[in-house]
Amino acid sequence: MGRSRGLQIITGLVIVGIALIAVASVAVTPVPVPGDAASHRDAPLVAADPQIDGTDFFAFISPEGNGTVTFVANYYPQVATDPQPQPPAATFRFADDALYAINVDNNGDAQSDTTFEVQFKTTILNPNVDAYATGPITSLDDPNWNIRQTYSVWRVDQSGRQLLGQDLPVAPINLGPVATPNYDALAAAAVRPLSNGGMAFAGVKDDPFWTGTITLDAVELGQKPANAGLNVLSIALQVPIKELTADGRTVGDMAAPNAVIGAWSTASRRQMPVLRDSNDSADAGEWVQVSRVGMPQVAGGFIPADLKDWFNQSAPTDDLTLVPLVEDPDSARTLAGQFGLDLPPAPRQDLVAFYLTGLPGLNQPLNAPGGRPVPSEQLRLNLGTAPTPIGTGSRLGTLDGDLRGFPNGRRLADDIFVARPQVLAGAAYPLIEPDVMVDPQAWQLTDAVEANDVPFVSSFPYLASAHPAQD
Repeated sequence: MGRSRGLQIITGLVIVGIALIAVASVAVTPVPVPGDAASHRDAPLVAADPQIDGTDFFAFISPEGNGTVTFVANYYPQVATDPQPQPPAATFRFADDALYAINVDNNGDAQSDTTFEVQFKTTILNPNVDAYATGPITSLDDPNWNIRQTYSVWRVDQSGRQLLGQDLPVAPINLGPVATPNYDALAAAAVRPLSNGGMAFAGVKDDPFWTGTITLDAVELGQKPANAGLNVLSIALQVPIKELTADGRTVGDMAAPNAVIGAWSTASRRQMPVLRDSNDSADAGEWVQVSRVGMPQVAGGFIPADLKDWFNQSAPTDDLTLVPLVEDPDSARTLAGQFGLDLPPAPRQDLVAFYLTGLPGLNQPLNAPGGRPVPSEQLRLNLGTAPTPIGTGSRLGTLDGDLRGFPNGRRLADDIFVARPQVLAGAAYPLIEPDVMVDPQAWQLTDAVEANDVPFVSSFPYLASAHPAQD
């Protein structure tokens, strides 16, 4: 499909799909949709290692329209059923012995062309005191802040490894108004410039993950989302667009050959630990990837339990294995049985385009070798997309005619939990093939949770402030 035809389908036929929402719905008892909306504890091995367990990944054109892309990689999942949802402050931190990374494929070959690496270091000011803080923390250099972290950021490509920021402060834990008065100012002080003109933040933020119970239409909006009141560890980078493209140039418009990138986050540990007689330890060997998050819901919605650990250790170049799982997913048949839906026939090319290759004319790479992108789990973003100011845009993104949103990247407010059942039911098929008949109920699948439990903020890193942690 050519560029102009792809864009015409997306901007025109989405309207047809949205109009079908007006079709009368059938009352159906609310039931959960199988699979998680994100990657919260969905693989056995990383579930036991929360510091490197990726939860969600976001990539979007920065709301200010300053010629940058914002990446957000979240770690340390928590669920509301935990006996103690918020971990103790002294243990809720990034791993010093891990390599965190945001990977960018700028030509559709499923290989990382540019990688932003992040490593952390913990410092204990007074090792004789077993406390995160010895008094109120009023600044990032306050001596009362006993256990603190710093981090460094590198950009890696075929030309080498470039240091972008060194010993940057990690924002402290929110210990409440007594121990961390004026916490938002503390967190804002942890936003630091990078040498490439970008910005960085690392620290605790509200978990921007929400779910609800999927129903057909009739719901009472405004319910409290899952994970309300919980935090995650966030790494946020704002990167100039020209540092992400295949030719090192800015993007003229959405149809430019260099416009589309794919991205995913990873975390790695060394190949083996080495124990010393002093009860100290060190790590040796090559880095081994142990966590991977890109396109939301692929790991949680299509990959069976016995392959989830394999996926976390795999690279996008290994993802041809995923194609048959996406073409005819069990989760779609389960959904159809729950709601009495008529599914499009397998193999589902709509699901492959939506989740593995990008939608033609929107976020499918135009500069892929041989003209066809390698199917792989990546969050694809068209760098020519207009920015979305915080608080605007449709939560259903492209499915609701808003081409600035999911799956064209993922903004913080994009409702991927509702998008998933709609796409499984066929709502994205008109974006690639207008002649396929889709059950009109696909666009009626929804839930009662419209947004995150707390609002996002207008300045980088845009995530809501961290909730007070238990200690």
